[in-house]
Amino acid sequence: MLFENGEEDQKLKLLDRLLIDADKRLREGIKTKDMVEIALAQAMLATVRQIHSEAQDKRAIANVTEKRAEKRTYTLIGQAISKKSKK
Repeated sequence: MLFENGEEDQKLKLLDRLLIDADKRLREGIKTKDMVEIALAQAMLATVRQIHSEAQDKRAIANVTEKRAEKRTYTLIGQAISKKSKK
């Protein structure tokens, strides 16, 4: 994994909190027709989306790397077994 489990959990909790805050601000801004509050909420939401997207990209890269490593490991094990059985 790219992140320690505790570090990843902390980042997810922060993103959740930011998302909840943005939602509250957006609702309040719409209710009171406060364009500054709405703009702030939109910026917060954009940040959450960007960070979430980056995390997904990193997760996808980690998955591909892990699959390649597993495939290479199985190939090496297969080659080692094949060499032993020929002797």
